[in-house]
Amino acid sequence: MAGDRYRLEVVVEDGAAAVVIGASASKVHTMPPGLSASQSVTLRVGEGASLEYYPGLCIPFPGADISQRVSVDLAASARFAMLDTWAAGRVERGEHGAFRRISTRTRIAVGGRPVYRDALELASESPGIDGHGALEGFRHVLSGIWRPTEDRQAREVSAPGLLMAEGSVERGRYARGLALRGIDLITLGRGLIQDQRVRWGLAPLPLERFSSAFS
Repeated sequence: MAGDRYRLEVVVEDGAAAVVIGASASKVHTMPPGLSASQSVTLRVGEGASLEYYPGLCIPFPGADISQRVSVDLAASARFAMLDTWAAGRVERGEHGAFRRISTRTRIAVGGRPVYRDALELASESPGIDGHGALEGFRHVLSGIWRPTEDRQAREVSAPGLLMAEGSVERGRYARGLALRGIDLITLGRGLIQDQRVRWGLAPLPLERFSSAFS
């Protein structure tokens, strides 16, 4: 809601493992002009520890103004995964682009050394919100990172209503995706999560059991 200031802190101690999954999609409600909401997420993962952070889809209502900052600090031997997904409004209600502002930035450091930065800045009054370098006419956005993993060549996936690029970052991989339909974004996200768990030698996550955001 307007004026809300959320703070989330997750600390995984040395040798421990945790999976954090949003129980459902997050809704950012309509706000009067001049008011906004924010969320600050701090994630710390110790030596030999593992954290997977999958908050689920965030949906801004008309007039919503939301700012998110995610700060991740990893030990050198830590394992980390994160998948962040956004809708450009309640698309099925014809409210695409009716939000006021979406601002989200992610910073990841290993042993205090920056290794990854990601940002999404969208404003409804921007004339190019659906143009090149923005949403390209799509309605949903995905951003993910997994570390460590084996080196992988950059690849692109293009299908009707879906576009994804995947590349390597120091000892890890990242993915950025755009989808026209929410179900296609969810399917893409589930596939990326389960693929990496297989590569880590872990069992698939029953995401639908814990979260309606992945069903």
